[in-house]
Amino acid sequence: MIRHRPSMRNLTAATLLLCGLVVEGNCGADLDSLVSEALRPTAEQAGPNPRMLAAFRKAVDSSAKDPRSYRSALAAGRAAFYLEKDSEARRYLDLAISIAPDSVGGHYYSGVLHRFAGASDKAIAEFERAYQADRTWIVALREKAEVQANSGGDDEALATARRILTADSSNIDGLYLVGILLAGKGDSHGAVPYFAKTVAIDSAYKDALYNYGQSLQLNGSAKEAEPVFRSLHARQKSDWKILAKLEQVSYAQGKDSGANAYASELYALRKSGQVPELQREKMFVREQFQVGRRKVFALEYFDLVGDRAVRYSFKVKD
Repeated sequence: MIRHRPSMRNLTAATLLLCGLVVEGNCGADLDSLVSEALRPTAEQAGPNPRMLAAFRKAVDSSAKDPRSYRSALAAGRAAFYLEKDSEARRYLDLAISIAPDSVGGHYYSGVLHRFAGASDKAIAEFERAYQADRTWIVALREKAEVQANSGGDDEALATARRILTADSSNIDGLYLVGILLAGKGDSHGAVPYFAKTVAIDSAYKDALYNYGQSLQLNGSAKEAEPVFRSLHARQKSDWKILAKLEQVSYAQGKDSGANAYASELYALRKSGQVPELQREKMFVREQFQVGRRKVFALEYFDLVGDRAVRYSFKVKD
């Protein structure tokens, strides 16, 4: 449901330095030199290595009584996290919070660590503490909303996502979150304007485009949905689900020849073997429409199998 982002453990070493140290202020010449030394042999790699972690450890151990030790502990905690040494990361982050209880960084990265550990309630609490420590850290609200949604608290997640938009009405993550959460609750009409604003900001946002087109389709606006799905198809020729959507919205507009052309393209893609997922599928939704308050899905089977093989079947959903 939530927009996919690369694992936080895969950030570059330069991003680690920027996010973990610079955001909290100047870290001091001694720590800076240690970080530079740790970074030098891995500048082109995808993340910190054990040498970097050792540098951060040395910085923490050598500055226990120094005011800069909060930043050292925070950096060490982040380095340990990226190296998947979670117990060590927890120790350093707890140290950072004990030194600076109101620090945004300590609480934020503690929340991230709890999230990866599956401790949703603790993660939610830490992200809220981070936001209260610094109201410019809207990213903490985004993380909180995502954890709430992924743990089944859609109403709470929607309220948190709306708080993002209260703080910044054009925040793309807030707009998408509100849209996807409304769509998940069955309110496709309410979701459309949020998806529209999202793609107006980022026209290449594939998940937002797909859900925008899907919501328009569910609203009965096949004509408006078609160009959205076409733009996605132009970027993702091998995405069979987009082809199926184009077929559906074409039928909804009475464009039978266009729908049949998309169906032929879908069959050809399956036959090519380029998409293993598609080869495993036995059927696809050829058409969907509304009868009263019921949604009807016309399913088409790719292969005719058995003595009583069928090409089409129908599924009705209240």
